[in-house]
Amino acid sequence: FLDKNTGKNQSLSQDDIEKTLDKVMNVFASLRDKDVFLAIYSASLAKRLIHGTSANTETEQSVITKLKICCGTEFTKRIEGMLADIQISADEQKAFVEYTKNKLPMFPSLEFNVKALAKTNWPDFGTDRTIQLPREIQSLKDSFETFYFNANPKKSLEWIYSVSDVLITTKFSGVKKDIQMNFYQYTILNLYEAIDELTIEDIITRTGLDEDTIKRNIAPMTFSKQEGNALFVKSSPGTTISKNDLFKLNLKFNPKQLRIVVPAPKKQDNTMKIENQVQEERHMAVEAGIVRVMKSRRTLSLNEIIEQVCQILRQFSPDVKFIKKKIEHLIE
Repeated sequence: FLDKNTGKNQSLSQDDIEKTLDKVMNVFASLRDKDVFLAIYSASLAKRLIHGTSANTETEQSVITKLKICCGTEFTKRIEGMLADIQISADEQKAFVEYTKNKLPMFPSLEFNVKALAKTNWPDFGTDRTIQLPREIQSLKDSFETFYFNANPKKSLEWIYSVSDVLITTKFSGVKKDIQMNFYQYTILNLYEAIDELTIEDIITRTGLDEDTIKRNIAPMTFSKQEGNALFVKSSPGTTISKNDLFKLNLKFNPKQLRIVVPAPKKQDNTMKIENQVQEERHMAVEAGIVRVMKSRRTLSLNEIIEQVCQILRQFSPDVKFIKKKIEHLIE
């Protein structure tokens, strides 16, 4: 609900948004497990910020302020860091554009937008170190790393391609059109500049991507519901993809729209990942709460420790058995 009402496509005025957020916070205040809400909200916020689909910074900041009032500064520390990262990365992007002027004459028509973000503030998107980048992307990546490390010699970078997008501007029958796709889809499509047909096995070898990632990303580029919108043609009939299937460019590709968005793969269920993340953070929060209580009081009965830890942990209600296990763990 919040994702829908804080995104670019919402049509509410700022006053109406604030009224809606107040109602949401009333419901939020009654939640027992507020940390679960935060984990889901953080993941949605991260996608909005990375892809630039937030309605505006004011709305995002308003949500965070209301959460902070309800649960305290520690509760919103990471998501506040996310907003700060986006602002810093925007300034870095401007500096990078200036830095690259006249330094990349081979690719004058390419725009390369990078967001350098603090890993501790963001959800775990995973990294892909085996991918073999297209030549022009590798050159831009190398240039950004040189620029970044000159300014930040003690920092390191991990490149996350799974949340990256590519926009290709081209012409069909003299008409300018934009094609948007995710980075994995672009990496696959780029191979066809030099070759006419490839099997899944060939694509694995040439991109370094795993079989499942390739199949999930090439499927929406091949099986389009709209006539003329499929980028690829598969050698065998049906929608099942095997390792030996041949894929060719669809020479009849001629979409009617001026802007074509290639569908992303079906979303994977992240429920288990979020639950594991929440449980891990609860372990750390309970242990930190016990240590904090004992440092301030030195000597307490078991029931007193449990009572005070429960008072400290405003984001969820820990089970008494869970607290006891953590106390035993710390004693050991």
